[in-house]
Amino acid sequence: MKIFALTSLLIVSLLCSMSFASVSPKQNLILNLIKTRSSELNDKLKDLEAMYQEGLVTLQDGEPYRLEINELEQFEFIIKNPSSSSYEAVLKDKLTQKLNALKQELNNKQILWNEGLIATKEIENMEEKAALYNYILEYISDQSRFPKIEIAKLNLSVTAILGRFYPIESKFGFRIDPINPARRQFHAGIDFPAYTGTPIKSPLAGRVSKVVNNPLSGGGLQVRIKHASDLQTVYMHLSKITVKQGQELKAGHLIGYVGATGTRVTGPHLHFEIHSKGIPVDPAKFFLDRSQKAKK
Repeated sequence: MKIFALTSLLIVSLLCSMSFASVSPKQNLILNLIKTRSSELNDKLKDLEAMYQEGLVTLQDGEPYRLEINELEQFEFIIKNPSSSSYEAVLKDKLTQKLNALKQELNNKQILWNEGLIATKEIENMEEKAALYNYILEYISDQSRFPKIEIAKLNLSVTAILGRFYPIESKFGFRIDPINPARRQFHAGIDFPAYTGTPIKSPLAGRVSKVVNNPLSGGGLQVRIKHASDLQTVYMHLSKITVKQGQELKAGHLIGYVGATGTRVTGPHLHFEIHSKGIPVDPAKFFLDRSQKAKK
């Protein structure tokens, strides 16, 4: 049933396409999930109101739904209007309390379900609620766990990533395709011609958002790290990966080793990308050594 609840949320997240003004993609996803859950609760309230008119239920029967709708409205408002950093701690505490209470209630319901005293749907509804609240909690934790990053003030060091200085071998932007010189391609990062086996370290704290272990993919072995402020760094063509998806990293954490994996390589190097709010930006702008030039 837990798989059902999580799968339901995943399906909802994939189907939701409405956009909200001035919010990030992750905020948009959570706001859509909240909207969907609130809509379901309002539908249940309408059914109860119809049953109340027939004298089948009391007004008190709809109180849990009204309380949850009110909570979701508060979460939606706070997520849309993070006026101060204090909202994060307040919201996390409230969500943690709710999740602990839901966990205890789920354990009690599970006992009743095992004895055939309640329907499966009753537990599934609670699991969906717990999954949504946990997702909101993870989002808030992501925002506050790592130091905020101002992209305009971001300073990186090649030495911090690769242990020593390497010049940029291939720059960001359109270039002649090294595999097929007859065409041009957009290069979404920069390349450092490091030796195979050179250790690669994360220059910033963050969480591993994706690991690709297929050496025959275009980018070979890859690691993607989500940092604060909707910033992401990408590392491709590794010979070995030393982190797992979901793992939290401190600045300087070893994530793998330089290699030449993938179908689009001509030799060992590190392909490095920076994404700001989901959009690739030129990483060369953010390195401390501004004088390094890409080879023509």
